[in-house]
Amino acid sequence: MTHIAVPNPDLDGPYRHNLLQTVWFPFMFTDTTLLHSFMLLAGSYCSADNGIDSHSFDIYAFRGLAISGINEQIMDPEKGVRDEIVGAVLNIAAYEALFGELDAFQTHMGGLQQIVQIRGGLGSLGLDGLLEKLILWVDANAAYLTGNEIYFDRRHFPSSFSHPVPDTARFGSRRDLAIGVD
Repeated sequence: MTHIAVPNPDLDGPYRHNLLQTVWFPFMFTDTTLLHSFMLLAGSYCSADNGIDSHSFDIYAFRGLAISGINEQIMDPEKGVRDEIVGAVLNIAAYEALFGELDAFQTHMGGLQQIVQIRGGLGSLGLDGLLEKLILWVDANAAYLTGNEIYFDRRHFPSSFSHPVPDTARFGSRRDLAIGVD
């Protein structure tokens, strides 16, 4: 779990630090679907680092709850493009890149692209640019892990931020465990 909670210079701004703890984590509690997607990701890290018996909840139940919540909310034109759904889909995509299946990862990233387009682009997302940075960060690291191309290239998704260099120190040990990598 320490991988999730550490400060990340790729996501922090010049004047605000540790945005994962001060902005992103509190945001997780604003929506049940978003929280379920986060619990899936956090529980998967915990299981990978400490063994499946290191917690008493079923991570696959959180996956099902998150996907059901996403599917329910995307049917509503207003709810389906909120920052909370963007975050939930991003968490599910990150889970699939790290612990899941390549096809599911690709499906979630394609859905995330559609939601971002409906919203008007990366720059229209909330959390003062943090959600945009998180998408680019997950995209860069997932491309490294899976061997796929990035999904949010500048030609189709202009951004005021650039994709960070993949964090090989954080994800290098997981690359052999990740989907799509031999």
